[in-house]
Amino acid sequence: MDRHIDGIPVPRGLVCVVAVLAIGPTTLRIAFDDGLTGELDLNDYVTWTGVFAPVKADPARFAEVFVDPEAHTVAWPGDIDLDSEALHARIS
Repeated sequence: MDRHIDGIPVPRGLVCVVAVLAIGPTTLRIAFDDGLTGELDLNDYVTWTGVFAPVKADPARFAEVFVDPEAHTVAWPGDIDLDSEALHARIS
């Protein structure tokens, strides 16, 4: 089945996040549709300013992480998300 983001077909080769879980105060376990799974400490990736400041400041908010069903990437409530390709490259 072809994947779509906002009704637009996702090009083959573009990886999508299929599962995400907060496993620490700034660490996620992420699974991708190509089979890659790994842990990523976002302190090594995210500058915790702007929209990301409240996510780091409140562990309960960080734990609200989910897979955006349309963009197929890591997201938090409030339209906060991370690029799936960049996440994949950091875990590979």
